[in-house]
Amino acid sequence: MNVRWRRLALSLLSTTLSACVVPLGGGAMTIIPIPNLAGGNSDEPEADRDTPKTFRFCGFRVDYPRNWRLVNETDPSVPKCQVAVYTAKGRGLVRFFVDGEVVDPLTALVASLPDEGRRAVPPNPAALAARYGSFRGAGITYSKGRIQVRKFVFVAAGRTYTVAEAASESDRVNADSGFAFIENSFEIAGYEPPRINVRPREWVAEARRLYFAGRFAEAVSVLVQVQSACENGCEVVDRTAAWTLMGTIQARTNHIAATKTYLDMLKADPLAILDPTLATREAIAAFAEARAQVPLPPPPPASAQPAMPTTTPPETLPEDVKE
Repeated sequence: MNVRWRRLALSLLSTTLSACVVPLGGGAMTIIPIPNLAGGNSDEPEADRDTPKTFRFCGFRVDYPRNWRLVNETDPSVPKCQVAVYTAKGRGLVRFFVDGEVVDPLTALVASLPDEGRRAVPPNPAALAARYGSFRGAGITYSKGRIQVRKFVFVAAGRTYTVAEAASESDRVNADSGFAFIENSFEIAGYEPPRINVRPREWVAEARRLYFAGRFAEAVSVLVQVQSACENGCEVVDRTAAWTLMGTIQARTNHIAATKTYLDMLKADPLAILDPTLATREAIAAFAEARAQVPLPPPPPASAQPAMPTTTPPETLPEDVKE
């Protein structure tokens, strides 16, 4: 195999596509080398689209050719998702990188490009507006040696998706049909909250599980269903538990919204307290502000408290128990 082209292929994956695996403020994830990506005359077979395979991963799903290969490249040490679909001979690939944070697609795209990609950026970067399937974002096509790269960044369902396609010029004829097939099948397959037949208490337990797993947006989607169900009546303890968790999540980014949630909770349940397991610094501040508007009710007056029962010993014992 041509050593020069192998080095070029690996260089492409470590520089061009590494942006798919480097958060703007974080460290890179592991890259799996691509074998002979820049091959000579193509012997890549046509993509088998008649009986495709399907995968669902990290909030999205796609169909891909049956004779292509899926590899989960996610690094367990980094809380991001990365998966690639390789062509039949491994001379091309589509790589998906999913970041749980939302960033501006155009800014992220330009910042991620290697020198070859930056030279392809037009004077007006706004011209990079593009679609991946039905999703609007930013995209660019450029070459690095014999390797052609198409790259897209877009935001959907509270996540930032980066998609990079790469193949040598000679392999693009058969690879492009598979790339287009994958793109057209791409859809968001987000978290589905419990259905209506689940009781509110079980919803709250599910939302807590999602919250402690760091899946805040998904926890909120469950809590919204709890609040909707409680409009038709539910136990105060379930409503309060849902409001407490919702306020804690909101307090991470929106103090005003969290305070309002806690205020609604306290108006319905003046004796409610903040769950110690959810008492973040932000949540405590928002709850204290709400509590100041709905103080604890005063204790009942002493006269209203029931007297402790007393017994007076008889002065004389009954005749039948005398010794």
